[in-house]
Amino acid sequence: MSACRPFGFVVTGSDDGTCIIWDTNRISYVNSLRDHEGPITTVTTSPTLGDIVTVCKQTQHVEEDTGTSVAGCVVRLWSVNGTLVNRMCVESEITCLAYTTAPEGVYVNVFATGMKDGSVRLWSSWDLTLIRDVACPHQSPVKVVSLVFSSCSKELYAGYANKTIVCWSKAVEHEVNTNDYVLV
Repeated sequence: MSACRPFGFVVTGSDDGTCIIWDTNRISYVNSLRDHEGPITTVTTSPTLGDIVTVCKQTQHVEEDTGTSVAGCVVRLWSVNGTLVNRMCVESEITCLAYTTAPEGVYVNVFATGMKDGSVRLWSSWDLTLIRDVACPHQSPVKVVSLVFSSCSKELYAGYANKTIVCWSKAVEHEVNTNDYVLV
């Protein structure tokens, strides 16, 4: 579930692959986000545009060239009105999401995905292109269980399954460039 207070709605996801947008002012149903391939595992909302990102588990399939069994996730970007903007498949399991909150028109907001293998990835909220992988601080893979950006989007915090919290901070104070997060 993700609440978008500035736009007055909440998005819920379910095991049947449906996401529902709820109006928090009227306490009523607004819209359903359908056609997910599997159960919804996580959702997040942009407090600056009201955009919605959903992640569902992709059914396992066998790669033709290698014969290996692969399962992953499907990421979808929706407008505040529930229109599908874009989708992509990711071979790794996404465990959590977070959206930056920088002022639109001045900065381009991104969303972060926490991965089962311990990595954190930053994605463009315009076209779902990978912007960068943020270095994992652990020697062995530890699942990311929670992500949050600070209110100014200059720090990114990750909670890991081994009960550690990691903070990355902007290397340059006055610029918002997603390529310069450094481990603190």
